Amino acid sequence: MAKVCPQQGGAEVESATWLKRLAWQARRLKRETLALYLASRDRRTPWYAKVWLALVVAYALSPIDLVPDFVPVLGYLDDVILVPLGIWLGLRMVPPEVMADARAAAEACRAAPTRLRIWGTVIVVCLWLLALVVCGLAVYRLLQAVWAQPIGAAPCEPAFRLGLSRYVSSA
Repeated sequence: MAKVCPQQGGAEVESATWLKRLAWQARRLKRETLALYLASRDRRTPWYAKVWLALVVAYALSPIDLVPDFVPVLGYLDDVILVPLGIWLGLRMVPPEVMADARAAAEACRAAPTRLRIWGTVIVVCLWLLALVVCGLAVYRLLQAVWAQPIGAAPCEPAFRLGLSRYVSSA
C-alpha cells in the first residue's frame, strides 16, 4: 500500500524523489515524537508505556551512546536503528484513542506558532551567536599574543599553555 504525502498534494510518496520522501519522513517523525510526548503525559497511557517513552527520549537526547559516534559505521547505527525502533515500540504500547488525541494536539501545536517556540528559537540563536563571539575573541587574543612577540624573544605564556611554543621562535 502506498503512503500518501499531504504536503505533496496527496501524491503517493513512492512517486516522489528520494529527497522529498526523506523530508516527508522527517516531518512525520517529528510529528510522531511530539505526539508520543503528549501521549506520555496523558493519564490514559499505561505506566509501562510512559516508562518506555521516557527511556527512549532520554536515550535519544543523551550524549552517551551504546556505541560511540566516532566508530566509523557502527557509531551511527544506534541512532538510525535503536531510536526509531524505540519510537515504533512506543507507538504500539500507547492505546489508539490516546494516540489519536495526541496526534490531533500535536498538529494543533505545530500549526500555531506559540510565543514559547518563538522565544525558544531566539534564545538558541542568541546562545550560538554568543558562543561564536566568545570563540572568536579567544582566537583573536591568542593570535594577538603570539604575533606580538618580537623575533628571538622568549615565547609568551599562552603559547606555552596551549602547546604552541614550537611555532614561536625563541632565542
